[in-house]
Amino acid sequence: MTLVPENAPPYDADLSIRRVTVYPGNVVRLKFDAEREFTLFGQLVDPSGAPMANVMMRTGNDLTTTDQFGYFTLTALVGAQIEVRPSATSACAPIAVSTLIDETASQPFQRIGKLQCQALD
Repeated sequence: MTLVPENAPPYDADLSIRRVTVYPGNVVRLKFDAEREFTLFGQLVDPSGAPMANVMMRTGNDLTTTDQFGYFTLTALVGAQIEVRPSATSACAPIAVSTLIDETASQPFQRIGKLQCQALD
């Protein structure tokens, strides 16, 4: 069982342990930031519009693979970029998450439709 705040957007929180040595007379200030994240739903397609199946996609700490129809679900921070790797030797141009989402939306889920893979030059 977990507690979930009502009507609050999801945030990415770094929960890693921080060790700080403090000696008498020293002052240490720790600053913690929370960044809003979105869950993206879409379909990856090639430049001709054909679905791209079994393609690895990554953003930040999230990694996924498209299904047989090119559909994917990916969690990303607003300032992140989506990396797409159709194979070990090829990649698509990175895609800025901020260009795909509506940051003013109250819902943390975003349908982004078809996401086209543009080959790197």
